[in-house]
Amino acid sequence: MSPEPFSRELGPQEALFIEMNRLSRGGLQFVSFIKVCEPLQMESLREGLTYLHKRHPFLRARVKRGERLRWVCDVDFVDVPIEVTSIFDQLDLEKEFRELAETFIETEEHVYRLRVYTNKQGLVDWICFINIHAILDGRSLMTLFSDLDKFLCLHEKPRHEVKSLPLLNSIASQLEASGYCGEKKFEHQIEGGSRWAVEKKASVADRRACAKSYLVSPKKIERLASLAKKKSD
Repeated sequence: MSPEPFSRELGPQEALFIEMNRLSRGGLQFVSFIKVCEPLQMESLREGLTYLHKRHPFLRARVKRGERLRWVCDVDFVDVPIEVTSIFDQLDLEKEFRELAETFIETEEHVYRLRVYTNKQGLVDWICFINIHAILDGRSLMTLFSDLDKFLCLHEKPRHEVKSLPLLNSIASQLEASGYCGEKKFEHQIEGGSRWAVEKKASVADRRACAKSYLVSPKKIERLASLAKKKSD
């Protein structure tokens, strides 16, 4: 018997992002391009993506509508749209973004989709990951693909069933317990300043970009602005 899928109500910010995305037809979606640095077979990528899907509950999520919006994490990997296309020259990221940024994700069915680019040898060259902002931001996506990278680098893949991570509560439900609720200041000051975690130190000249994220297309910015104006009138 299959275990009951993870489920919970959306937090206020999550619900706001979902509704804004719906009303603007994709205004709060991320389009990210990930460069594959080593030769990668499509079969290996599918195996890795299946692993991610089973491990991270938000990738299995869909929105269930009712009196309150709910996450229900029961979407199978086979139901996630994956498009494979061949490229024989340098990938035109701007052109691809203009096309993919107009893609609207039906959150009642799934919360992300993929386009995979293969080269002349049939190996994976680029991966495009399109997702709604309510489940992943830019740093979360980097963590996700770091997890995929570690899996693909394993010489022997795990034979046991992949154990899912828990579905975390919304951030809003944790603010009061963390002491960040009810402050009079507009911005909470972090002692000692904030720092971004990086894999290793390197000078700018030694760094190589392996991922590019494009957030919102100009057309969708216009839609969001129009929506905000209507709501304020």
